[in-house]
Amino acid sequence: MNQPHIPASISCATGRRRFLGGIGVSSLAALLPAEAARASTQATAPVKTSARIVIAGGGAAGLTAANKLATQLTGATIIMVDRRKEHYYQPGFTLVAAGIKPQDYTVSQTSSYVPNGVEWLNEAVVELDPVGNKVVTDSGKRLAYDFLIVATGLELNYGAIEGMDAALIGQNGLGSIYHGPQAAADTWKALSTFADQGGIGLFGRPSGEMKCAGAPLKYTFISDDHLRRRGNRGKAELIYMAHAKSLFSVPIVAEKVRMLYQDRGVKVRHEHVLQSIDLGRKVPATRPPTVWSSRTTISSTWCRRCERRRWCATAPCLGPRVSGRPMAGWRWTAARCVTSASPMYLASVTSRACPRARPLPA
Repeated sequence: MNQPHIPASISCATGRRRFLGGIGVSSLAALLPAEAARASTQATAPVKTSARIVIAGGGAAGLTAANKLATQLTGATIIMVDRRKEHYYQPGFTLVAAGIKPQDYTVSQTSSYVPNGVEWLNEAVVELDPVGNKVVTDSGKRLAYDFLIVATGLELNYGAIEGMDAALIGQNGLGSIYHGPQAAADTWKALSTFADQGGIGLFGRPSGEMKCAGAPLKYTFISDDHLRRRGNRGKAELIYMAHAKSLFSVPIVAEKVRMLYQDRGVKVRHEHVLQSIDLGRKVPATRPPTVWSSRTTISSTWCRRCERRRWCATAPCLGPRVSGRPMAGWRWTAARCVTSASPMYLASVTSRACPRARPLPA
């Protein structure tokens, strides 16, 4: 597929910098008093404060928070903690897995987006102490804070799918764009092979929160497109496993996708979630068990897919964690990115009881 070449230094870095510096106002305003909230929307003078702010995580959400706070506050101590030096432009994973962009399109350096006035501590957060208002890093550093922003993202819990092995993405007809740039590139190789050979393609998503609820829907369209471009659509059967009774949470979008799927011959199985997969035999199992074809055997807990299946695009279950520690009992706010389908997860972490907003220290 021929695509116009745009230098990564322009298309990627410029777009990301605008993204990281230009959104998240409404979410961050909730952490500031009325004066700072007005400053975020009216471009007034920065708020003077001696507040000590720690940002756990240096991905899109953490960098967005750092950029907004650096421009709206003066005198504050802002520390961003993240061990990874590479920044992943995760919305681009779908483009890589579609064969539209190269793998390096999604990779840049975190240091390029850290604003002046923000200290980047290149370590991992291993413990949060909301009672003592401290963050502990993997080197043992204890960082005190007045305000904490948790932007650690979501854990990719591939282990929740029995038999799933992220190391095998790209092999035996298995694809998943979420694991990283390499997995996205490997997924494209698997899709390209499927588009040449045909077969049965299964697409789905987990039942809980995920980075991009539209990605599996989009990738189904992308697979259909590649099959048609190569003249092999008649050799393939595409099935989308919707986790709920609707294809998408927004009714008008769900109906549009339903109509397009019907027009393109994509079959839909509602309330189906992938539970396990036998990669060697290409045999998946879903909840609830369903008769997929006349060559399917059923047990009381799972179903066997016929051997024609050659392509399975799976999405892992996700949940907020910090270095393996589940963050249950805390209130999370999903601040949807306006330029990306991937949600950012920000939280003002305190004890289980959410306190009233506190004014910034003078």
